[in-house]
Parts: sequence; C-alpha cells; structure tokens
Amino acid sequence: MNGLQTVMTIGAILTLFGTMVLLAAVPGVSVMTVVASTAAGGCRQGVWTTLGIVAGDTVVILIALVGASSLVYALG
Repeated sequence: MNGLQTVMTIGAILTLFGTMVLLAAVPGVSVMTVVASTAAGGCRQGVWTTLGIVAGDTVVILIALVGASSLVYALG
C-alpha cells in the first residue's frame, strides 16, 4: 500500500491565508493585541503583529489538518 501523499496547491494555500486574515480581524484576544500594539508602537507595529497572528494561526491549522488527515488515513 502506498503512503499518503498530500499536495496543497498555491490556490489552496492562498485561500487558507486569506481566511486566516479574515479570522484575525474578528474581535477577540488577537484584535485587542493588535489594537494595543498599534497604540503603543504605531501602524507598522500593528501590521507586524497582525502578520504574526496570521502566521501562527496558519501553522496551528496546518498541524491540525495533518493530524486529522493522518487519523483518517490510519483508520482507513
């Protein structure tokens, strides 16, 4: 039996990134962090904070997707 092979296209990656940008804008702890960072360090600092949140969320979601797909593959 061949191993599991998954390929994410550029379109899928961009869609995931765009979704994460939208989710980062939903009011919550991350928004308060961006607001505080922007107030303390200016617009540039707020943009960097936002990009950091999106990158972190993307990594967590990708790890969850790999775990879920591995579980589905293992259970057949």
